[in-house]
Amino acid sequence: MTAVIMKYVFPYGWSWPQSFMFGAIVAATDPVAAVSLLKQVHASEELTTVIDGEPLVDDGIAAVLYAIFLKSVQGSSESASGYTKLAFQLSAGGPAVGMAFALCLSAWLKLAGGNLFADLGMTLVAAYGSFHVADWAVPTSWQQSPWG
Repeated sequence: MTAVIMKYVFPYGWSWPQSFMFGAIVAATDPVAAVSLLKQVHASEELTTVIDGEPLVDDGIAAVLYAIFLKSVQGSSESASGYTKLAFQLSAGGPAVGMAFALCLSAWLKLAGGNLFADLGMTLVAAYGSFHVADWAVPTSWQQSPWG
């Protein structure tokens, strides 16, 4: 809907890929106000948790769509199967790297025996490490690597 409005209502003369890229950028939602309101009205904890966690999925999808439309805007001559492969690579690559780091971190935390400084240090190393490994192994999938 946003892409249609950007294409036909605003006087920018954007192409469809540019309009869809803008739509992907503004599609990600922020539930802070909604969660705050739910807490004020004493809504169930389950509903609050679902609404609070919803941007994890939305932000990842928006990042993948942005990367695909950006490639299109930059003049890529990919076929539909090429864009499908890119979407799968971005959608699965970052979470796979994040999961691998999470499993390694979990094993490390069990071995560390509750040492606060070691736990904190390894958690930071895993978070930033997953970011850099995902960016290297699956370019632009870094947006989703901390999901693991």
